[in-house]
Amino acid sequence: METGALDDGLMTIEEACQFAKVSRSNLYVLMQKGQLVSVKLGKSRRIAKAGLVSFLRTCVVQTASTVETN
Repeated sequence: METGALDDGLMTIEEACQFAKVSRSNLYVLMQKGQLVSVKLGKSRRIAKAGLVSFLRTCVVQTASTVETN
């Protein structure tokens, strides 16, 4: 099997919510705003775990920068 960007696999919406500790509605808002990328497979949405981790790291860095400037 080929290795690449999806090595960590795809997560269901429920799995992504549990992983990020956010509500389902908040996750959908992030996807609608384009802040979190998802793919549609049939009737289901999936989020790449690597993409979710990257998004969360960005949030942590932004929060740390805000705290340092105050």
